[in-house]
Amino acid sequence: MTPKPLLVRLWRRTIIDESTECWLWQGFCDKGHGYIRWNRWKAIGVHVASATIFMGHEPMENPKVQINHRPECPNKHCWNPKHLYIGNSYMNMLDKTIAQRQNYPIKQEWKEIEGIAKRRS
Repeated sequence: MTPKPLLVRLWRRTIIDESTECWLWQGFCDKGHGYIRWNRWKAIGVHVASATIFMGHEPMENPKVQINHRPECPNKHCWNPKHLYIGNSYMNMLDKTIAQRQNYPIKQEWKEIEGIAKRRS
C-alpha cells in the first residue's frame, strides 16, 4: 500500500474559514500548530508542509530558515500559502510584536529602550 500524497492528506482534515481565507487544520495540533506525518518517523507543521508544496521550501535544508505566518493571519493552524512566508526567528518575533501576539519587546527594541533610558539619565 502506497501512502497518500501529502496534499491529499492535508485537504482531508481541513476546513476553510470564508471570512479570513484561512485553511484550518483539523488534525493533530500541539501548542496551536497543526502537524502532519512527513514520513514514517517524523511529523512536521502543516504550515511547513504547505511551504514545501507551494513555495518549494525544503524543511531539512537550513535549520535557521523557518515558515512564518504573516501578522494579519491570527491562526497558527492555518496552512494557506498566501498567509505564510519563508523567514527566520527574528522576523517571526517582529511579526508577533506587530500583531500583538507577543507580550514583550524583541531584543532590538530592548536596545532602543535602553538607549533612550541612558540618554534621559
